[in-house]
Amino acid sequence: MSRRATLFLATGLLIVAALYLAFAQFGGWNHQTAGNTLLYWAAIVYSRTALLLAVINLPVFVCLLIIWIIDTLRDRPVARVMGWTPFLSLVALVIASAAALPTVLVQLMHKDSTRSGEHVYQLALRMALDGDNQYLLYECDGLGLICTSRATSSYSSGLGKNPLELSARLEVDTAANAVLIRVDGETVYTYQLS
Repeated sequence: MSRRATLFLATGLLIVAALYLAFAQFGGWNHQTAGNTLLYWAAIVYSRTALLLAVINLPVFVCLLIIWIIDTLRDRPVARVMGWTPFLSLVALVIASAAALPTVLVQLMHKDSTRSGEHVYQLALRMALDGDNQYLLYECDGLGLICTSRATSSYSSGLGKNPLELSARLEVDTAANAVLIRVDGETVYTYQLS
């Protein structure tokens, strides 16, 4: 691998890790309370890939560090040119690990979506490490991108079951002017539309 390629790789990983950390801090990752706004699909992608980014950064850092140590021991001039590359990779690893920490504690998974009027409603499953799993209902713009948390519902009848095995979906009840969260055929929450 050339010097430029390794520097490009380390810098690229650093930039991606910084973007993940910025999203974790400022992008609406605090999705747990009603009224919070977030970029729904960005939060779903972040939740599923942040830990993977940290895991990918670790072997890249180790490989770049080994190359740098070998070149330094051989007293090659390339070690001086490549000198910052392993350190950039280390910074990327630390930032990626910090960005991934919230996803270790809480995962957000998309379950269903439906449309009513000019809004798209998204249903997500919040799986927490402590077992406090909840269904979150989001009211989104017409494209389903920018969403506001409208309801949080725990599903107590599903205790003892893996939440991923439960069938959760949204239904629009036009007669009652409401969106229903249904889990395994049982209505667990009714959100009245305005």
